[in-house]
Amino acid sequence: MASSTFFQSLPPVPCCEYFRILSHSRCKSIFAVSQNSGKKLELFEYSVLTKKWNIIHQHNKLPQDFGTPNISAFDCKTKTVYLFDKKGSFAKLKIKNDTENKWEIINDLTKIKSITTGPQAIVIKDECHIIGGWGNEGHLKYNNKTKQIQVLHKSHEENIMINQAQYPRLIRVKNKILMFGGFGDGATDSDKICEYDILSNKWNLLNTKMPHPSSEFGITSIIKDQYVLLIGGTKDVWNQHDEIWIYSVRDQKFKNSSIKCPRIAAFDAVTINDTQMDEMTVYGFVRNIWKASEMSDHLFPPHYLVKIIIGYYLCEFIHLFERKSGEHWRVNVFDIIS
Repeated sequence: MASSTFFQSLPPVPCCEYFRILSHSRCKSIFAVSQNSGKKLELFEYSVLTKKWNIIHQHNKLPQDFGTPNISAFDCKTKTVYLFDKKGSFAKLKIKNDTENKWEIINDLTKIKSITTGPQAIVIKDECHIIGGWGNEGHLKYNNKTKQIQVLHKSHEENIMINQAQYPRLIRVKNKILMFGGFGDGATDSDKICEYDILSNKWNLLNTKMPHPSSEFGITSIIKDQYVLLIGGTKDVWNQHDEIWIYSVRDQKFKNSSIKCPRIAAFDAVTINDTQMDEMTVYGFVRNIWKASEMSDHLFPPHYLVKIIIGYYLCEFIHLFERKSGEHWRVNVFDIIS
């Protein structure tokens, strides 16, 4: 069966230029942040239930003296956008309403270390972790409460390459941040995997390497953070591919999926799982089986037993977005891993 038959086409991202999908996994909505050459920033929200995009914010001005921005992180909970530019400036915009939205220049990162291109960020609770990018020789952390930036690690002190690449792909898996690939030194893609333990505040360069040096691939975690998917992207800088790789967090091993991406391209990806819908599905299934039994002395199963059954049921979907066109597909997780 052709791989395309597994992917359901959905409404594309309604952006005319550069966009990023910045939703957390397992949320009920997907957020897309876009920017254009006129420095207008727009925030869109996609409802999984209605299958429609809605623009929830439009901001016509970026911070004063702000260069070409890189959208790096978005906190879905607080609706805060984090931006970097090629000069090393760092700013955030907390979306409240049309009259109160104001940019806040957090800090000039050049005062700490010259970061020029490609830093990535991931928001954990009230802290924004800044990792990667040319010139960033370590791991920075911005605290939203204190509004201070702290240098957590310097790569030469750790004896690992935390700054291994521009645009590395970051993902949080339980109490760890995993960093995959990116555009490395010498105009080559990186195949390194680094692991940051949030609790112990320690980095580790894993012995396992990616199947091939890669960047611009979609990344998302599945099945309660047991696996990470790497979807499409580049292979050795210039060649894009349509492969989907399944990384086991526990075994630190890769497996190639039997299906391919809907096309050869660079992607963003996010996992959607509605736990309330899962519970309703299981309860409905058990109730139908109970009614079909037609046994007067057959009591409905106790609540704790149904909860045990729910623990074995999981329905997750991957939403996949082509970065260039904004095209949007959905695929069942179990079609990828089976």
